[in-house]
Amino acid sequence: RGVHLEALPIATSYVPKTTQSVTRDRDELTFSSVPAWMASGTWQMDVAPEYTSSELIPNWAHTLVSSPQGRVSLVQAGAGAAYVQANFTGQTRSAALRWDRDTVLTLTFNTATDVITIAGSESGAVQFSAPGMTFSQRLRIGGRLDGEEEAYAAFTEPRRVAAPTATCEQDASCSCGN
Repeated sequence: RGVHLEALPIATSYVPKTTQSVTRDRDELTFSSVPAWMASGTWQMDVAPEYTSSELIPNWAHTLVSSPQGRVSLVQAGAGAAYVQANFTGQTRSAALRWDRDTVLTLTFNTATDVITIAGSESGAVQFSAPGMTFSQRLRIGGRLDGEEEAYAAFTEPRRVAAPTATCEQDASCSCGN
């Protein structure tokens, strides 16, 4: 074994090396063509950040979902306050959010009403409007499409739901085993 040094206060997986420098590929889920149920319906995913809300890095966006039209990120603004922030079509909306280590946040995106609901936080359920929220083209889970603003979180595969309180239903076409 060896020593693994991180540039940020967020742990990533160990990259073994010998005499040559190596770079770990980033974890990435990108849809080159967004399924219709994600583009025009209600869908959900679970996010488990590898940090608490108080450990967010100032002036750094941990992007959870991004498309050419915009993104949804976890950010820190002023005095250590954490927010979930949506920026679509030049409009930015945010809601205060607190979570602890090992918390699983469930994000529900209703693209018909432009509403994001987050469950599982210490703050309780949070719901806010994200005007212009669109996922009609490419979509990346876990960072920005250009490879920046990594989320440093674990994600479940996105799933179609009827409402924010719906649970994951078995889908025969899903190959992830959930």
